[in-house]
Amino acid sequence: MLPTQRLEELMATMRLPQRPMPRFSGGTCDEYWEFKHAFQRHTGKVPIPYALKLEILLSAYTGRAKKSLRACLQIEDPRAGYEQALALLEERYGNKQAYVQELIGKVLSGPAVRTDDIKGTRGRSRKLRKQLKGAGKTARN
Repeated sequence: MLPTQRLEELMATMRLPQRPMPRFSGGTCDEYWEFKHAFQRHTGKVPIPYALKLEILLSAYTGRAKKSLRACLQIEDPRAGYEQALALLEERYGNKQAYVQELIGKVLSGPAVRTDDIKGTRGRSRKLRKQLKGAGKTARN
């Protein structure tokens, strides 16, 4: 590795966000997609070594499949190991159809809002837009 490239990686590592790392323990599709987007913002798009990204991903995941994710550490190429770990999580929890069904279920099971309740209607509308915006990101990924 060139010294300049190593220095750039070191600087990127130092600039990693200091906010708490998102966690995922293997819950619902909704929780997975929320975790996935938070992880991408926190670590996934930061230009740091793939070996470090994989270790951060493993430390953020506490679910049952952690043993299979640990196996990704044994892959010789760190980038391939990181991508394999992401693929395993995606396969296990990333069912987009189930995610959309969960969102629809939340909408349908939410509190009833009367048509003359402007404040309640606006609040419900904001919440739906936020959920649908997240689903739109998911559909594009």
